[in-house]
Formats: sequence, C-alpha cells, structure tokens
Amino acid sequence: MVTGAVMRSPDDFIVNAEIIRATEAENGGPLKLALRVRAQPEGSFVMTDMQFEGIWLAISQRADFTAFLQQHRGDISALTDSLRSKTQTMSSTARAG
Repeated sequence: MVTGAVMRSPDDFIVNAEIIRATEAENGGPLKLALRVRAQPEGSFVMTDMQFEGIWLAISQRADFTAFLQQHRGDISALTDSLRSKTQTMSSTARAG
C-alpha cells in the first residue's frame, strides 16, 4: 500500500509504501518500503533504488563493493569477474528451479 511520496526534484521521487501481510498481529506490523523513482526523458519512470526497513540497496551494495575491493587490492577486474560469476550462478539456478 502506497503511503506517500516526496518529490526530490522534477525527475526524482521517493515513493513510500507498506507491505501488509495477512498475519500482521504475529509479525509486528507492516514492512516499510521506499522506492526511488526517476522520470526518463521519454516520459516513462524507472526504479533506481529501494529501501527496505531503513536500508537503501544502493548504499548496501556500495559498502559490499568497497569491502571487496579492499580485500582484493582495488582490483576492479576481480570485482567484475566476481559479479559476472554470481550472475551466472543465479541465472543457472533460476533456470533449474
């Protein structure tokens, strides 16, 4: 359920929502979600980031990438290879399932 929206700029919006589950009383209330949505030049919209229970995905990914690079002496090709491998594994798993 959408609970509100904030315009950050004419082409940048944060849409706030809650996921309401059938077992609200058991699970401590609705889950809070926010979507960062950007307007495209042709008039469509694209989601560029998501916040779930207070954690923005892009910030979390940046921290993961930074930690990986620190462990691999800043080797961007190692990061790229790792991401490519993970993508391939996820793709194979999805096809098998």
